[in-house]
Amino acid sequence: MKRKIWIAVVLAVILAAGCGKSGTDTTSSDSSESVSEESEKKGTSEEEPQNDDSSETEEEVEGDAATHYIRDIYADQISRYDTALSEQWEEEQYYEEDMSALAASFYEGNPLENVGFALMDLGNDGYYELLIGAINGADQDPVLFEVWTVEDGKPVKLCTSGSRNRYYLCYMEEDDLYLIANEGANGAANSADHYYRMDGTKMAVVQGVVFDAEADEEHPWFLSGDDDWDISNDTPVDEKMAQDIIDSYRNSYIIPEYIPYSSYK
Repeated sequence: MKRKIWIAVVLAVILAAGCGKSGTDTTSSDSSESVSEESEKKGTSEEEPQNDDSSETEEEVEGDAATHYIRDIYADQISRYDTALSEQWEEEQYYEEDMSALAASFYEGNPLENVGFALMDLGNDGYYELLIGAINGADQDPVLFEVWTVEDGKPVKLCTSGSRNRYYLCYMEEDDLYLIANEGANGAANSADHYYRMDGTKMAVVQGVVFDAEADEEHPWFLSGDDDWDISNDTPVDEKMAQDIIDSYRNSYIIPEYIPYSSYK
């Protein structure tokens, strides 16, 4: 399995560095500054030669990178959910701020314990995406609220979940590959499940399954290679095949190793 940032390492680095909600403290070690410079542009920096004399462990390097991403790149995206959860916003406030209102469903008990964020290298390219989602209750519905990536040193939103348009993280173990699944519906007669891989800073469609009883009531299932919901160039399949494909992906849904917002201080 490819490298990823382990939650214990990331959390230890954050707490040790005193990373605050505002994300404005940019003081770091020389190694952290080096990681920051190399990570400023996704996919454009040249690979530095290995230093055989370096005493840094893999966990220390990843920890420095995590601190850089949390402080310098995704600080605003992380902290706004911290504010929303702390103040227990109404759903309308989430919509106004272009955030996922699903977070408002996780206030019972301690909202800051119920929701968290994670950094994961979904594209296996050495750069980290930000995932925000539910911790408590995720075993029933491991929905991702938002997913972000970085391009030219700036955060770029990939997707936001809504009540009828939800995103999930898949791990395809045989291929050692992370995918993002999208379950969407326009009503009882029209729905679609699409599966994406990270292609640089974009989400590229791997496969789609569309149900469109309005277009063809007798044969409503289609396989698609795009996500335009237009079945005119899709391939008709029977219900069993369509459902088997959907189930195979759903069985691969995983919960990221979230850092709870209660630890983000």
